Amino acid sequence: MSVYALNGLNYSSVKVSFDEAFLGSYSSSDGRFGLNLGSRINFNHGGNTTTFVELKYVIIDGGQLVAGAREKFNL
Repeated sequence: MSVYALNGLNYSSVKVSFDEAFLGSYSSSDGRFGLNLGSRINFNHGGNTTTFVELKYVIIDGGQLVAGAREKFNL
């Protein structure tokens, strides 16, 4: 098992558009920069697989907590 600290930059963007015969067309987009802070725990099973669990907080506007789990296969 190993533990890592995470930090980094984040860019989030959103774009909405529609084209409706009665209402006409509309398009809008927005993008923001933020920071990521968190940690990751790797669980080394031996062999060719590693499972890792990640928890990070994205500092952008109201903020967002992100949790994830992944499996990595070494080729």
